[in-house]
Amino acid sequence: MLKQNDNGSILDVFKWHMSSAPVDVFELARDLDIIIKEEKLGSEISGSIESIGDRFKITVNQADSNNRKRFTVAHELGHFMLHSRLINSGITDNKLYRSYDDRKNKKVCSHHETEANTFAANLLMPEKLIEDLYSKNQHISNSELAARLGVSEQALTIRLESLSRNKILRDSAESMEARRATAAQDMLLVVEQTARRVFYFPPYI
Repeated sequence: MLKQNDNGSILDVFKWHMSSAPVDVFELARDLDIIIKEEKLGSEISGSIESIGDRFKITVNQADSNNRKRFTVAHELGHFMLHSRLINSGITDNKLYRSYDDRKNKKVCSHHETEANTFAANLLMPEKLIEDLYSKNQHISNSELAARLGVSEQALTIRLESLSRNKILRDSAESMEARRATAAQDMLLVVEQTARRVFYFPPYI
């Protein structure tokens, strides 16, 4: 059985499952020794995660669509990876993926749910996997890509917008870093030339 302190093994499980589309989050959870159940949860509940002894159990709403169930499992896996110490008696998420009953677990806040949502998006729609699918078919539509990834078009659109923003930020950071490097090189040149004039250092002495 994998333990959460077996970081290398756990990451290997994630990497292996995230290498092909669609990412099988149900099998991934089972590989992490997490119990998966589908039950009637009512129209307001998407799923939950709770600790049972030394294991965890994820329950999804059996009435939800397959894509919805997949996102729920991925979301609860986010709680498992990021907030396991906060789970205690359990975290139940409503259709907006926010803690449904704040009285049940007051330690879980809205930013924990946001983190779990971000984790789920990264898990179901890995950047590398999206790039690979685009490289194989540059004319693939969003609906086709969403179908290949096993997500809704809405979820894919949000993910693509996020990746686009991240790319802009990365490019901006790289550009800024390049400008800083150039400025630093120019400054070093000025300092070197000034030092030579002042102290009469010959070049490369």
